[in-house]
Amino acid sequence: MGEHANLAKSGWLPMLMAVFHQSEERSVVLDPVTVARSSAQELGAEMDPGLPGCVERTLGRSRGAVGVSADGNTLGAFVVAAADAGCRLVAAFAARTGERPAVPFLKRQLQREMGIDEGMSPDHDTVIDTVVEVLLRSAGSG
Repeated sequence: MGEHANLAKSGWLPMLMAVFHQSEERSVVLDPVTVARSSAQELGAEMDPGLPGCVERTLGRSRGAVGVSADGNTLGAFVVAAADAGCRLVAAFAARTGERPAVPFLKRQLQREMGIDEGMSPDHDTVIDTVVEVLLRSAGSG
C-alpha cells in the first residue's frame, strides 16, 4: 500500500491514469461485416450489380467469421477478406498513433496484406480503393 501512496504523491499515478484513458479514446472499433457490405454496395454500382449478393453468400458461408470463406476465389470473398484486414490495420494504426492512417499508407498496407501488387488486377485495385474509402469514412475521417 505504501508504494501506491508514494506513486500518488509523486504524480505518477495521475499521469498513468491519463495515459490509460487517452489510449482508450484512441481505440477505433470497426465492424468488418458492415465495411464489407458497404463496400459491396458501392462496388455493385460501379462493377457488378451481383457483388453485394456474392458478399452476403460469402458472409453466410463464413457464419460471421469474417475472412473465412469456402470459396476464396470470388471477388466477393476478396471484398470480405479486404474489409477484415483493413479493419485490423486501421485499429492497430489508431491504437499506436491516436490518429487515422492516410489514404496512401492504408492502401499500400492493405495491398501488402492481401498480396496484391498495384496494377496487377484492375478489379482488385478498385476493391482496395473502395474498401479504404469506406474504412476511413467509418473511422470518422469524413
